[in-house]
Amino acid sequence: LIIEGTLLSLGTAEEEIIYTSIRDGEYNGTGGAAPGAWKWIVFTSKSSGSIFEYSRIRYPGNFPTGRRGDNGGIIVSGTDLIFRNSVFEHALIKGFQVFSARVTIENSKFLHNNSSYDTTGLIIEGESDVTIADSEFRDNTFGINIRTANEVPIASSVFTENGEPIRAFDGGYPLFSGENIFLDNNYNGPLISGEITQDTTWASGVTYIVYYGLEVVEGVTLTIEPGTIIKFARGKSFLDVYGTISAHGTEDDPIAFTSLRDDEYGGDATSDGESSGAPGNWKWIRVFGGENSVFEHVVIRYAGSYRTGFRGTNAALWIAGADVGIRNMVLEHALIYGLRLSGCDCVVEDSVFQYNNTVHDSVAIEIHGSPTMRNIQIIDNSVGIWVKGESDPTFENISFKGNTKDTIPEDLVV
Repeated sequence: LIIEGTLLSLGTAEEEIIYTSIRDGEYNGTGGAAPGAWKWIVFTSKSSGSIFEYSRIRYPGNFPTGRRGDNGGIIVSGTDLIFRNSVFEHALIKGFQVFSARVTIENSKFLHNNSSYDTTGLIIEGESDVTIADSEFRDNTFGINIRTANEVPIASSVFTENGEPIRAFDGGYPLFSGENIFLDNNYNGPLISGEITQDTTWASGVTYIVYYGLEVVEGVTLTIEPGTIIKFARGKSFLDVYGTISAHGTEDDPIAFTSLRDDEYGGDATSDGESSGAPGNWKWIRVFGGENSVFEHVVIRYAGSYRTGFRGTNAALWIAGADVGIRNMVLEHALIYGLRLSGCDCVVEDSVFQYNNTVHDSVAIEIHGSPTMRNIQIIDNSVGIWVKGESDPTFENISFKGNTKDTIPEDLVV
C-alpha cells in the first residue's frame, strides 16, 4: 500500500482497524501468519495529513530475495504522520521507519518485533522530527534505533523485555521527560555512543549506558541532572569532553559514573541478577579544554581499563589542560590511576579518593601542574598523591589513612 495523498485510518477503542496477513488466525485468517507475510505501507513525500488512530499493523516486512535491506513495515519519508492509540507488531526486520519526516507517536505500542537479530520496532533516520509519549515498547530485538541528527523527545513511556530498548549511536539522542520505565530488558537504559554535537541534557530517573566511545565536541555542553546514572558497558567504553560537561549532583542525589555491572547505583542494568563492578570495567572520562566544566557531588567507580602495552595511558578522570571545578567527588576502585591532572590549574575540594589499590602502584591522584587541593580525604590506596615534573600544587587540609604510600616523593610537604 503506497500513500501519495492522505490516509485517515480512524478506528475506535471498540473497533480497531486491522492491517494484517490473510493467514492471521486472530483476525479471521487461515492460520500460520508469520513476520514478513506481506510487504509494507509507504507514505511518500507527496502525502500529507495521514493519521492512524486505533489501528493495528501486524506481520509486515517481506522483501525480495537478496535485498534484505529493502524492507519495512511502515515507511514514512519526507512527510508527516500521526500514530495514536495504535499498535505495530510482528515486523520481519525493519519495522516502523521514519526518514526525514515529522511523526507524532502517542499512547501506542510496538510489540514482538523480534524475528531476527536486528529486528527493530521504530527506526528514526535523516532530518526527522519525532516525538513519543505515553507509549510502550515490549519484546523487540531493538525498541527504537535513533539515527537522526535531531533529539527525540520521549515522555512517560515504558520499555520492557527488549534486547536493547533504545540504541542511539552517532546521531540524535533521546530527550526524556516524565517517568520513563526500563524493566527486564537486556539493557535497562538507552545505549549511547558517537558524538554529541548539540547541547544535550541527560535526565534523572534514567540510566544512560555508554556502549562504545562518546565524545562531546568542542562548543557543545552536556548537562547531567542530579541523580542521573551513567554506566559504561565495556572495557573500551569512555567519555571524552572537548566542549563542556556540567555534572551538578546534590548530596541527596549524586551523579554516578560507573560500571554496567555495578548494581549499587541504578540497580540491575542487565536483568541478570546481582552483580558488582570491578576495577578496570570501563575506560575513562577525559576533559580537554572547554569552559566551565564542573563535577560536583559525583561518584566515579571501577574505571581505568587500558590497551595491552599502554599501561600508562589510563585514568578514571583525566583533566588535560582544562580548568575544571571538582567538588564533593568520590573517586574509588580505579584500576591504576584515579584522578590525573595534566597541565591543570584546577581546584579540587571536599572530595574523597579511596580503595584505588588493585595493584601495587595504583595511584589515587597524579599531579602534573599547579592545582589547588583542599579538604581532601585519601583512604586505602596503594599511592595517595604522586606529584611529577615541575609541578607546583597547593595543598590545604589533606588527610591520609590506610595508604601503602601517602605520597611520592615521600618527603612531599602536604
